Amino acid sequence: PRSPDDSAASALHVDAELAVIGSGPAALALLARLARDDPSSALLHSTLVIDPSGAFCTAWAAKLRSQGVSHLRSPTFVHPHPSRRLDDALHGYAAAHGRLRELRPIEGVERQWQGPSSRLFEDFCEDLAADLRGGKEDERLAGCHVAAAATDIVPLFRDSALPWAFDIALDINLSSCSDGGGGGSQGSG
Repeated sequence: PRSPDDSAASALHVDAELAVIGSGPAALALLARLARDDPSSALLHSTLVIDPSGAFCTAWAAKLRSQGVSHLRSPTFVHPHPSRRLDDALHGYAAAHGRLRELRPIEGVERQWQGPSSRLFEDFCEDLAADLRGGKEDERLAGCHVAAAATDIVPLFRDSALPWAFDIALDINLSSCSDGGGGGSQGSG
């Protein structure tokens, strides 16, 4: 982290009801479930997603590519979509997009589970993230997605009835909000 008097540093203060640190499949699953359970939630409109990549599943997909992973070992029902039935959303996505050939039987299990190709899973996650950003129904997750790394998390009120209020220090290389927000090198939100 840079010192507060560093001329390259700029202060960024964002109030958010929910800050999600990281934007991998688990973060996407959390936000998709919140959107499913309460589509008009004000919480989603005031959510800040913090991740150095600035986009959902970017680092996750890059790691899979760098390791040469062609297919996931997880069955198709292990995905971030908030569907209520096992194996419906990702398998349905593959069928709807003519990509059933990208599902491969998982060896060593008694059931006939299938694992998706890495690219199929990545595309599925990209479409789900687009839906959350307002791609289809509304702008449920129209808040910020900040390209930053959380460097410190400090409780604001140690002896308060609000133990969930925090100040999060960020190391920001690039910052992008859905409204085209600015940039800087360090800040807090």
